[in-house]
Amino acid sequence: MTMQLLIPRAPERAAALVEALAQAGIGSSVVQVVETTPSADTAAVKAAMNGPAEHLVVTSANAVRHVLPMLDAGWTPPHSVFAIGPSTAEAIQAAGWPAATCPEPASTEGLLAHPQLQDLGGQHVLLLTGAGGRTALLDTLRARGATVTEAIAYQRERLQPPSAALADALATATHVLLPSVETAEALLAACAEGDRSRLLRLPVVAPSMRVIQTSQQRGYSGTHAVADGMNPAAVLAAMRQLNTDPAATAAAQPAEPRAMTEADTTDQAETAMPPPTDAAPAASKSGRSFAAAALFVTLLNLMVLGAAIFLAWRLALPWLDGALQKGESLNERVTKQALVNERQTERLDDQKQRSASLQRKLDLAEQTSAKHAARMDAQDARLGTTEAAMADVTQLVAGGRRSWQLSEIEHLLLIANDRLQLSGDLEGASTALQLAQARMATMNDPALLPAREQVANELAQIAATPRVDTRAIALKLASLTRQVPELPLSRIAPTDFVAPAPVDDTASGAEAMADAGKRALHMAKQALKQMVVVRKADEPTRPLLPPEQDYFLRQNLTLKLETARVALLRGEATIYRDALQTALAWVGANFDTDNRGVQAMQAELSSLLGERVAEARPDISASLQAVRRVIAQQGQ
Repeated sequence: MTMQLLIPRAPERAAALVEALAQAGIGSSVVQVVETTPSADTAAVKAAMNGPAEHLVVTSANAVRHVLPMLDAGWTPPHSVFAIGPSTAEAIQAAGWPAATCPEPASTEGLLAHPQLQDLGGQHVLLLTGAGGRTALLDTLRARGATVTEAIAYQRERLQPPSAALADALATATHVLLPSVETAEALLAACAEGDRSRLLRLPVVAPSMRVIQTSQQRGYSGTHAVADGMNPAAVLAAMRQLNTDPAATAAAQPAEPRAMTEADTTDQAETAMPPPTDAAPAASKSGRSFAAAALFVTLLNLMVLGAAIFLAWRLALPWLDGALQKGESLNERVTKQALVNERQTERLDDQKQRSASLQRKLDLAEQTSAKHAARMDAQDARLGTTEAAMADVTQLVAGGRRSWQLSEIEHLLLIANDRLQLSGDLEGASTALQLAQARMATMNDPALLPAREQVANELAQIAATPRVDTRAIALKLASLTRQVPELPLSRIAPTDFVAPAPVDDTASGAEAMADAGKRALHMAKQALKQMVVVRKADEPTRPLLPPEQDYFLRQNLTLKLETARVALLRGEATIYRDALQTALAWVGANFDTDNRGVQAMQAELSSLLGERVAEARPDISASLQAVRRVIAQQGQ
């Protein structure tokens, strides 16, 4: 039957072993049940690795692989490096560290037997290991005077492989590899109830007797072999040892010899005796013949007895050989059991040392726990005081926040009233009221419901108030202001003169001279008529403005129009109308009313006098009073 090894390791770590087994004609099944993960406390590992140390002791290849990413680029290991086994030594060599010393045998006991690790007084030892391992190495090194710093680079976590894959692997497996106690326990826990009995009966390959013994305590009852490391060559050698060990097969036992019966003796006697003679001659023989016959019978019986003894001895010889082999096998088993008992005694002593160490640690932990309990009580008292203070602060903060929010709402309502009453800004007042309404909605305070109702009513009043197009009126006034410099003033003197009639050049010289005098006289008369005009006036005559007052008249008219525009923007209807009436009177009294531009300005001013410039201003003070009542109630 072809051997099939069950390998409970990670596929990448089992690849070399699987290949070596295949070359040797041995099958394999890889099922991972334990995973090693790097330590979460990277800072503690780095601090331990960077501490002072004369010796570096590494307990597994996993520790080397997991600690490498945590080290700084310039980290230098101690010159004295120890590895617990060949695989760990190979990992140290691959990391580029100094060559590691590997004990023989590859175990904790073998490592502790090294001469350099005997007298360690005043020396520092860096122990690179994983979580959950044995403490015998740590305790022994400290007992020998060393200052030991642990760098726990990884921890093991159990995995639950697919039940179908594990069941298939167990169905074909003839041997099982147990690299560690943790792996043995994890593999047993991962098996279904029906597969555990088969697993426990499989022959075991392990790296140390400690793993074998602990596995036997867990129920593994199959034959076992200790491999000198977990490298492929060592595992193959251990499997060949299991396959050729005579203790693994039962020897055939010989059959017990059959005792000789009386019938058998009779048959042999009849065969050896001669045929009988006639009775008559025998009766006539003498007593000497009878004695000879008796002697012959006696000799014959002795020969038969000797043959029987010889036959019995030949038949009993194989049984004696089997008994001798059984005795030797029993002696070998007794020797092995004595060795196991001796190791159990050593392990018991180790357990006693660990128990004493654990007891000391327990006492220290109890003392530390008592101190922590006292500190926790003090912390609880402080926490109670802090919680009470925090409750007071929370209450103050909550009240202060509400006061601040109410003050903000009051400020917004004051802005709304100021914009409406002082500036007549309906849009600004509406915006301030909307902001105050949003703040009150955010607070969701039942005490503010009356104020929120008043704000809603005031917003509706502002929305219903008719608007005045102040921009259009202001633009018209600005346009009239720009026309003032171009308006003509009123004048009494004619603005043009009639030219005299043309002279007839066809008359003679004397006639021409006579006509020239007439024409000159006529022209003089016409000029005098145009220069001096006598009119009847039913009203008093207005005096003409002096030239130096023309400039001031236009500037005053411009100022009146600007006054009307400012009053419009401020909503002051009385000032607006007074300014426009004064400007209209000045235009009619001082400017040429026959001019179309003057007439257009008069018409525009008359139209602007009829415009409504003051907007209605609703009362929005009710919401402000409601909010102030809420603030007053909070203060009480």
